[in-house]
Amino acid sequence: EQKRSFKTNLRLRRDSAIWMSISPALGIEVARVLITQDSIKFIDKWNDQYFIGDYSFMKEKLNIDIEFDILQDMIVGDPMLYTGQERFKSNKEDNAYLLTSKNKGRVRRAAGVRYNGKEEQTLDSLTFDVDESTYQRITRNAQDEGDLIIKRYWVEADTWKTVRSIITDLGSKRSIETHITEHTEHDGKRVPKKMTFTLTDLTEVSTFKMDYSRLKINQHFTFPFQIPEKFERIN
Repeated sequence: EQKRSFKTNLRLRRDSAIWMSISPALGIEVARVLITQDSIKFIDKWNDQYFIGDYSFMKEKLNIDIEFDILQDMIVGDPMLYTGQERFKSNKEDNAYLLTSKNKGRVRRAAGVRYNGKEEQTLDSLTFDVDESTYQRITRNAQDEGDLIIKRYWVEADTWKTVRSIITDLGSKRSIETHITEHTEHDGKRVPKKMTFTLTDLTEVSTFKMDYSRLKINQHFTFPFQIPEKFERIN
């Protein structure tokens, strides 16, 4: 229930590390973050604290069940959790193609994915529509967790770039959406400039907006992370 803005120096080495230096105002760094495939580390310079742990921290403290691959996809604007091994249902929506994973109909309906008449366009919704008995029956009959995850990707017809992704996890009753609202040209490549991320569960909706002011691609970066001696560890 708060709204905050801040500037971040963000560095990414694909499939390896995400590094952030956060400076809310006056260019003074207040936090530093280093995220790898199996760990999360951050320094809180405002309160002289630090944390070293795994992704359970985000689930316990921030109510976000998310991992490295999703964070990386969000940062670079790739379709979240796309593997290339799945089958999708394709529909035309305005100037884009909508690809929806071929989950069972009752799973799609329970997760709030509806089709609009003969055109079969999915309604734009992140709302879960499931009572407890239906939820228990669906989750009990699922063969694995993947059966309860619905993926939707909106792909521009003229550029074949993914401009929006929604991942709905009926197992945890959560959805995450990334929406690229503006692109820019950089070194002959069309890359995201402005993005909006939305996290939804049964009780809360959180929104995060990112606007890239400067970009450097395919360059060597360091990921400095040193904990000051007198800082206290957060459990």
